[in-house]
Amino acid sequence: MPRLTYLKISNFKGFEAFEVEFDEGVCRIKGPNEAGKSSIIEAIRAAFVGAGPEVLRDGKGPAEIIVHTEALKIRRRITHRATNIEVRDKDTNAIRPKPASLLRQLADVLAFRPLDLLAASDQVAKVAETLNLTLAASDLDQALDALGFISDEKEQERTRLLRMKAIEALRYVQTQLVHKRRDVGRAARKLEPQIEALRGKVTTAFEVADVERKQQELSLKIADAEQALIAAQRADVTRDSIRRLDAELTETRRKRDALPEDEEIYSEAEDWHELEVARVGAEYDEEQDRIKLKQAQLEEEAKALQEKIRAKAEELEMVEARKKERRVALAEEKDRRAKDQIAQRDRWAGSMKKKIAAIEETIEDQRATIAEAQDPSDLESEIARLRASQEALRADLAQAHLNQELVGKIATLADHRREFDALTGTLEHYRSEPGRLLRATGIPVEKLDVSEDGRELVFANEEGKLLPMNQHAASRRLRVVIEVLCHRIQNRKLRLLCVDGVEIVDENERPKLFEYLAEKQAAGFHVFVTEATVDPEGATIALTKEDEDDGSILSEE
Repeated sequence: MPRLTYLKISNFKGFEAFEVEFDEGVCRIKGPNEAGKSSIIEAIRAAFVGAGPEVLRDGKGPAEIIVHTEALKIRRRITHRATNIEVRDKDTNAIRPKPASLLRQLADVLAFRPLDLLAASDQVAKVAETLNLTLAASDLDQALDALGFISDEKEQERTRLLRMKAIEALRYVQTQLVHKRRDVGRAARKLEPQIEALRGKVTTAFEVADVERKQQELSLKIADAEQALIAAQRADVTRDSIRRLDAELTETRRKRDALPEDEEIYSEAEDWHELEVARVGAEYDEEQDRIKLKQAQLEEEAKALQEKIRAKAEELEMVEARKKERRVALAEEKDRRAKDQIAQRDRWAGSMKKKIAAIEETIEDQRATIAEAQDPSDLESEIARLRASQEALRADLAQAHLNQELVGKIATLADHRREFDALTGTLEHYRSEPGRLLRATGIPVEKLDVSEDGRELVFANEEGKLLPMNQHAASRRLRVVIEVLCHRIQNRKLRLLCVDGVEIVDENERPKLFEYLAEKQAAGFHVFVTEATVDPEGATIALTKEDEDDGSILSEE
């Protein structure tokens, strides 16, 4: 089987320069703590899978790692910005294409860290992951149901889970469940002080609907009282109006009563007629006197003026005739004026009668309104009392709303707690799921099994009794882990097995462990072991703390 034959590193962690050729057999790297043993293992790992700038010696670079197998020469260069890989054929020196893909096929990353598996808190999941278990379709559907709270787009979740390996998918489900449970727990914890604060505020458990109904009834009463107050205030105005109307009615009646009767009108007309006749008679008498005087003068002056006298006589007759006509006209005017005054009086009387009736009707209506109106001061007191009750109801309503909010938050808290418990149960199920998968698939390591609850690995002791892994000696536990890893990498072309830190095994048990590792080496696995010791005698590669600085090799076997 292919194996590593050569390693050279520079500017890698504590090493400025280091170079070594590997012989066949288990490669044991011994030395005190911080001498650089683990750095050699990390350099081999970095050659295959790469590393970040944190491996640069003193933060400077570049770092370079050269590894040879029996068929290939691998060179990796690491800088602050990038890592470059080159793989050449050892015989032809030809560059091999797709070096990263080639190295992934050549060696398995997990094989570099078996003690990580041994120290893991979730050893069952780690073993299931190491064995590349897959989820069945029913398991996938169940996982999707568990993730139903995350998204309605289950096809997207299905696609995501299908791209994952079994344990990766289960961890994804667990992570989502943990996040959801954390959010639910956080929401519940957030509600608890709010509920306590509300309990401190709620003094009476009012129902919102009852308080709102009472408040509505009280609002109607206040509205009625306010309308009554407005009516009472209007009644005061109406009383003033009635007083004014009474005065107007009295004056109108006085004027109506002062209107003349027909006899008075005719008497006034007769008086007017007599006065006018006397006045006209006086006027005409005066004119006749003047004419007579003139006539006498004319008669005295000359009879020649006889014709003129006759003319004046005729003129006098004509005046007399007009006087008579005027008297007749004045008599007719007297009758017409009396009739017009009577008609005007009748119109005034009818108008005053209607006005009196309207005023009387208005007075009656307003007196009825006044009779119905209450005392404004009483109404104002009632409104004040109702408003005080309304304020009390507002306080009750606030209490009712607080009580309603409290009940709602208590119900929400109960829902959160139920959901938290349900999520806890689901999470516990998925935490035990790797164990179920292992039992269903079968563990390819003799005497290794999973506990009934699926939460921890169990291994048979010498008497055949299954005990949890942590109850076994470190050497036995390490063997179990190595068996699992060997099963994983058995189909790799380069079956590297790097055990960093075998000092966890009791010193008396180490010889048996190395015999076991030698068997694995003989079975085609290339085994690297680091061991912390004060005395590096007998090591394949022995280091001291000072050796990191110059990379010298103290001894090789």
